[in-house]
Formats: sequence, C-alpha cells, structure tokens
Amino acid sequence: MGEGVFVVDTPGVFVPYVSRAEDMLKLALVGCVKDGIVPAVTVADYLLFHLNRDEEARGGYVGRFLDGEGQGPTNDVHVFLRGVATRTGKLRRGGELSLEAAAEWVVKEWRRGGLGKFMLDEVNDETLGLAVEASKKPGLSLNQAKKKEKEARRVKNEMKRFGMEPSAARIT
Repeated sequence: MGEGVFVVDTPGVFVPYVSRAEDMLKLALVGCVKDGIVPAVTVADYLLFHLNRDEEARGGYVGRFLDGEGQGPTNDVHVFLRGVATRTGKLRRGGELSLEAAAEWVVKEWRRGGLGKFMLDEVNDETLGLAVEASKKPGLSLNQAKKKEKEARRVKNEMKRFGMEPSAARIT
C-alpha cells in the first residue's frame, strides 16, 4: 500500500457531549448519533429547515408530499409530516397518521439522497478559519461537562451563602 497510516474515524458508542444544539442536530441528521437519542420529529424539523433553504429541495418536497393539499412550502413540521405520512402510508392502528414514523422515514430518505443533496454547513474562508480554531481547543466529554456544571453550581451556592452576587463574578 505504500507509505503512511490510514485512520478511519467512526461514531462512538456513547452519547457525545456537544455544547451547541445545532451541531447535535446536524450529527443526528447525518446518522452520527444513534437514532432515538434526539427525537425523530425534532430531527425532521431541522431537516425541513434545510429543505426550505435549498430551492431545488424545497420544490421537491412540496411536489412530492404537499402538492395535493394545494399549498406551497411550510415551516410547520407537523404539516410536513402529515403530508409525508399520508403519501407513504405511515399509519397507526385505526388509520391515524403516525408523525413519528413519518419523521423516521423522511430522515432515512434524506440520508439515502432521496430528498436532494445539500450541505448542512456553510463553507467559506471565515467558517473554515473558525473551525480550525475550534479544533485546537480540547473538547469536553459528557462527564467533564457534568463536573464543570456541578462545580459552577457549587461556587454559585457558596457565593449566595456569603451574600455575594453570583453574576458579579465570572464562573468558568
């Protein structure tokens, strides 16, 4: 194979600690977080946000799932999922639409490329620079983040006990 080392990075087997909610949603949407950790309807709502940002994808989902209802694009995930459930037959017992099953289906459909292909991140010189800087800072594990929060609460409670304003001192 020649010189060098090949490294393959795969998603871990633990729940990652991600400080930014949007980053966690991106990871869940692309399948780097076990399905079910983040509710499927929440992931589908984030997907809908991105579908609406891409003109081609927006037209594709409207024509495929909402066109029969005589409406255009929507920001309401429940309207979107009702259209998906109706068109794909995602029903509960008694014929009631299953928005959860529709959400799971639509996320899987997007992952396989059936709802258009687009980037979730905006990539330009500025965002690349920020990503490089962020990668230089060590990340926290879930346990480290919990310890940090616990220590911050302890300091805050001690400050209250001594009559000091918690907001006057910066806790890091």
